[in-house]
Amino acid sequence: MVSAGGRVITVRAAKPCGHRPLLIARSYPHRVTLQLVNQHTSNCHVEAVGVTIVSVTLSRPLGTRRLVQALNGKPIKYHVGHF
Repeated sequence: MVSAGGRVITVRAAKPCGHRPLLIARSYPHRVTLQLVNQHTSNCHVEAVGVTIVSVTLSRPLGTRRLVQALNGKPIKYHVGHF
């Protein structure tokens, strides 16, 4: 979900090992990449324990830039609004 102002991106994500993942956004002239990073998975078997909401704030609105997955460049479908 992208906020009405285009600066806040919010996603639902699994909580591997009960830890909240980080949502990392990188801005480029024609796209914004998103990546979920799970920092606390080294001492567990990456079992998902629940779902959480994570957000990231862009330095400038998404505007007409594409929103894509950081790892493979595939487009991310989103809607504008709020949960």
